[in-house]
Amino acid sequence: MVRLSVLLLSVCALLVTTTPQHAQTVALKDVFKSDFLIGAALNGRQFSEEDTRALPIIKTHFNTITPENQLKWQLVHPTPDRYDFEGADRQ
Repeated sequence: MVRLSVLLLSVCALLVTTTPQHAQTVALKDVFKSDFLIGAALNGRQFSEEDTRALPIIKTHFNTITPENQLKWQLVHPTPDRYDFEGADRQ
């Protein structure tokens, strides 16, 4: 797992440092499409597309996403007799 992380960071650094400013961005999801999925955990603002700065990055580089906190057990099942999917459904 550590080797995979180092490889991914190395590729990211290589893409950033060797790409001229006028060149088109190479999406990470496209670079590794035949190897594995590139994922991200999104916070509420990103998941609901309110974070307009993050949206283009997310759509360009990631092909799998997950909500960061909205499906955590303490939010979904806050008391023994109650389930609450409102936050997850909203996003």
